[in-house]
Amino acid sequence: MSHASQKPEPPRAPLAAARAHTAELLRLPNVTGVGVAYKVVAGRRTETVGVTVNVSRKEPPTHLSRLQRVPDELTVNGETVRTDVVETAMPRFCAGPVDFAEYRPVPGGCMIESMVPMLGTVAGVFYDRQWPYDAVLLTNNHVLCDPDRLFELPPDTRVLQPWAGGVFPAEFIGRSRRIVPFYRAPLGSENAFECTVDAGIVALDPPVRPQFSVLEIPGKHPFVVLPPSLGERVLRRGITTRLQSGTVEAIGVTQQMQSATGKIVLLGVGNTLFQIRSDPGDPAAQEGDSGSIVLDSTATRGLVGATDFALGGRTWAYDMLTVMAVLDIDTACKGSKRDLIRRMALTHPETTASLKSFVDMHTEKFERFSAEYLTPRREGTLAGTLGTLLEGASGQAIAEAQLTDEDFAGLLTRTIGPWLVRPTAFDMLEYRLPDDFAPNLRAAFTRLSDLRPEAVDTHWWDDAFRDVGGRSMREVLDRRVQAPAAPATDRVGPYAWSSSGTVASVSQQI
Repeated sequence: MSHASQKPEPPRAPLAAARAHTAELLRLPNVTGVGVAYKVVAGRRTETVGVTVNVSRKEPPTHLSRLQRVPDELTVNGETVRTDVVETAMPRFCAGPVDFAEYRPVPGGCMIESMVPMLGTVAGVFYDRQWPYDAVLLTNNHVLCDPDRLFELPPDTRVLQPWAGGVFPAEFIGRSRRIVPFYRAPLGSENAFECTVDAGIVALDPPVRPQFSVLEIPGKHPFVVLPPSLGERVLRRGITTRLQSGTVEAIGVTQQMQSATGKIVLLGVGNTLFQIRSDPGDPAAQEGDSGSIVLDSTATRGLVGATDFALGGRTWAYDMLTVMAVLDIDTACKGSKRDLIRRMALTHPETTASLKSFVDMHTEKFERFSAEYLTPRREGTLAGTLGTLLEGASGQAIAEAQLTDEDFAGLLTRTIGPWLVRPTAFDMLEYRLPDDFAPNLRAAFTRLSDLRPEAVDTHWWDDAFRDVGGRSMREVLDRRVQAPAAPATDRVGPYAWSSSGTVASVSQQI
């Protein structure tokens, strides 16, 4: 279900002003962070979006020289943007205790422990864009690394789930594979370290399998990723505070924080953070919630990294699109396409020289093919229907079943694998479907409907794929079909999301 038309335009001038003036503002007394938010006057939010300057303590203007004061306005590209000074507690990393339960397969929202030792939360399951292109767990760098050495992985990279509690032997589920390192701040800076995003991934050891879901948030997972927007209602699931909701208060943030060893660290260099204000009386992220995923009604928005620990307080999260780009990971749906090609490549004679090159070539080709031919804009055709399904719940179910169920993965590979590895997009269109294509496809999706009956609707398949044996893929994709209806409302655990993106309890829905 698409909500793209309802999304507000990002505040371009305030974001540009924040990026342009962050460094100079952070040099002013008491300033700890810079971002973009609605301006607050007399305790009430206005509709004016400006540059918010977080300070550890507000000082009367008479106590500061003119050069020490935050200017009332900032100028960028010929435009003037208002500022707002907000007293904000210095955040801290939120790694530490409480949901120590064992989860198999391993989902988002569960606890992991590194050998540092440090506890944190798994955001969710993603795919590595680097070889061997497998499924990995996403969390924070500071969950995986020594607090004083956030620029490198520790010598012992093993990761546990559940918490060992100091008692060994314990179950090791995998190893830290890669982090986005913190780097030493320039000479003369009050910051000890700086980072763009605080993120790292864990590769699972066989036979441990991941699960494409987030605890307490059924049906929601990082299949679709979008940037955060001001005023959005969001959910996060950590091991300590469990499921919590809040509102995006500021975006495009760079923020100082204090580490457990007392050092000042600058987070979100490049304005990659956003702030979430907890609901009154509800906690901000707490120790152990580091690495939690942030979602709204339609997409994943961020990765929790720091907190002020207060009731009704603030949680800082990294823009997930930036996390994925810097860490070089893919969503489950995109990664599962590459994994399907990898499975096919293992039995293909052309791959003897370089399996990686073969997979890279055909993945890039299939992405171009999908963007051109398997797109929802081809409404009323089989191509358009398949494109819509692959972007929705069915696509998510396919990605999950492909990783967790060998029967489905084998049937799907046998059915469409030979088509996926045609030399060019033209060859894919002209590919003649074998006589057993429809029966094999039906067998694969019958298996999928057994695994995820709520996500698969195949009542229209028999007509769409009747007599396809011997026909070209071009001819089959152009067939006119009646697309299945999309659900009217997204439900997330105990919450129901309206089309406007607001959240209420299900019992309050009419």
